[in-house]
Amino acid sequence: MDAIDRVVEQWAKQKPELDTDPMAMMGRLMRIAKYMETKVADLHKKYDLKLGEFDVLATLRRSGKPYRLTPSELIDTMMLTSGAMTNRLDKLENKG
Repeated sequence: MDAIDRVVEQWAKQKPELDTDPMAMMGRLMRIAKYMETKVADLHKKYDLKLGEFDVLATLRRSGKPYRLTPSELIDTMMLTSGAMTNRLDKLENKG
C-alpha cells in the first residue's frame, strides 16, 4: 500500500459515496511526472544544460541539416518571447 492507497482508503471511510478513482489516477500520474522530471533534469545537469537550453538545441536538431534557424524562426517554433530566446541563446553561446 502506498500513500495514494492510504488517501483513497481514508476517503472511503469518511465519504464512501465519493468516487476516488480520478483522484488516485491523477495522484499516480503526478508522481510519475515528477519522477520523469527529476530524471530529465539529472541528465541535463550532466551536460551542464537547463531545460530551456536543451529545448533550443533539440529544436535546432529536429529542424534538419544544417541544423540552423534564425532567432525569429526559433521564437516562432518554440513560442517564446524575444527576450527569453535571447537569454537562452546567450547562455548557450557562453557555454560554447
